[in-house]
Amino acid sequence: MPNFKTILAAVLCAAVLTVPVCAAEISFTDVAEGAWYYQDVKAAVEEGLVNGRSEDAFCPDEHMTCAEAVKLAACMHEKKNAGAVTLENGDPWYAPYVEYAKTNGIIEGDYAWGDPIVREDYMAIFARALPAEEYAVINEIADGALPDVPAGAPNADGIYKLARAGIVQGDENRNINPGSPIRRCEVTAILTRMMNPDARVRYTVKKTVRAADFTGSWQDSTSQRASLTIMASEEYPYYDVRILWGSGANSAGEWTMKASFDDETGRMTYENGAMAYLTTHENGEITRDEKWADAKGSFAIGADGIMTWEDSREERSGEFRLVHLDIPAPTPEELVENYFKVIGGIQPGTAGSSLRQAQAISSTLSFAGLGHDLWAADIPALRENLLTAWESLTEDEQKAFDESFIPVLTQMRDAWEDWDANSGPFMDAGVGDAMMSLMPLRSSRLSWDVLTSNTLTMGNTDGD
Repeated sequence: MPNFKTILAAVLCAAVLTVPVCAAEISFTDVAEGAWYYQDVKAAVEEGLVNGRSEDAFCPDEHMTCAEAVKLAACMHEKKNAGAVTLENGDPWYAPYVEYAKTNGIIEGDYAWGDPIVREDYMAIFARALPAEEYAVINEIADGALPDVPAGAPNADGIYKLARAGIVQGDENRNINPGSPIRRCEVTAILTRMMNPDARVRYTVKKTVRAADFTGSWQDSTSQRASLTIMASEEYPYYDVRILWGSGANSAGEWTMKASFDDETGRMTYENGAMAYLTTHENGEITRDEKWADAKGSFAIGADGIMTWEDSREERSGEFRLVHLDIPAPTPEELVENYFKVIGGIQPGTAGSSLRQAQAISSTLSFAGLGHDLWAADIPALRENLLTAWESLTEDEQKAFDESFIPVLTQMRDAWEDWDANSGPFMDAGVGDAMMSLMPLRSSRLSWDVLTSNTLTMGNTDGD
């Protein structure tokens, strides 16, 4: 079987689209010996994988285009699988490589071919360019452990595949910077490691557990009858925890705790945990039979994402295996109709606008809380959908929303701070009762905050 290094050498020299200056030693004035990529450039040039832009310049900070990346990946794939490269330029020059890449599952759609390719797209493409055995796992990297590539993020599978194979490693903090264009020096490092397994980087990244990882809704996978919620408490820095375990149609056990996050252990810990039996009677009345209020314990999240429970009073706590429930974010269409257009339709300064504002607040609060539980929803998806929804609005619709948004925030803040003094407009608008049922719910407040704060920052880097 031919050596993979030999197989790729001709392919890569042909595919990188540079001035042919293959040399045994690098003499580029723009590649300093102290640069992190010096050895990668040196190895790649000596092996004939890449060339400089001229005899003196390698241009390490120049970007590779989408078309160049797909050509390189297509040639690598054909050479590895067919033994030779038969692909040639077409019209436009990259068309045959694009068609080949689509046919062979290297890419699924089109890119802006003349634009610089971003790192996540480059990695996704090259994670499919070679057979599976070329990506042997050498690194222990938990799902979601790379700081800026959450599990389930776009292109996460390809990025983690290359990272676990030691082909990519990110910066000193293991950030991949997925949205940044990839530079020639970075391409060189990746190609060198793809070609030569001995050059691959060994490292371990264990997922750092944060307080935010605990928040949301969970279900016990063992009993299928127990649910748990953890949400930020009004009493900072605590979290309100509630476990509800249904033992029958009319009875359930309830455990409640006020927990705090321990940075050193990565656990959510509590003291004075309470337990009660709840009974629902035929008339709808619920009675509580308090059992204790002095339990101590903690919750921990393992590398597999399963949360476990330890409680000093509850013997069955060790049996729990809690799985996080994914709460989907509202779609862009839902956000347009039930949020942006609702607030944008207030028309401040016109007759009846104060009543429309109160109604819009009540409707939005219900949409965010009861309708979608945004406090526990997928925040990256929410941010993406908010931006998509916003960009689908006309300029007039965007302007109308902007004119009403801050007054809406102000009125909602005032209502939360002093309902008695600020309830008038809501009562007059016929939504007073609805507001009084929603506002005491902690989930309503958190969901409102999630929706409005991410609206203020949509289009910036991902929130947390």
